[in-house]
Amino acid sequence: MERKKRLNTKGLRKVIASVALVAATILVFTGCSGQVADVRENQLNLQNMVQANAQQIATDAARIEAIIQAVNTIDLNQRKLQEQIVAVQNDTQMMRDNMIIILRQLKEDLSSISAQISSAGLVKK
Repeated sequence: MERKKRLNTKGLRKVIASVALVAATILVFTGCSGQVADVRENQLNLQNMVQANAQQIATDAARIEAIIQAVNTIDLNQRKLQEQIVAVQNDTQMMRDNMIIILRQLKEDLSSISAQISSAGLVKK
């Protein structure tokens, strides 16, 4: 009989320990549920921030690409303009050289005409 009391006492201890464990577990989960909710809310906020940042990065990357294209276009236009300026400078120099040749020829022709007029005695002094 004494042995039955010991078994009942051991069984009772196990039941009390189990109830205590269940109660402690419930208290822990109840206390943690608020923290878990906060963690989930923070995780959602963080995911939203990451998504917003990813969208902003994509937008900025597109803008940067557009700026790079614009700069490349400006650079190409500047090179073409520089080539045109050099061509105009070359044309201007050729025109000057031709004008000098024409003016020298005109001076020689006028000198020749003047000499012919002088030798013919057509010039009155």
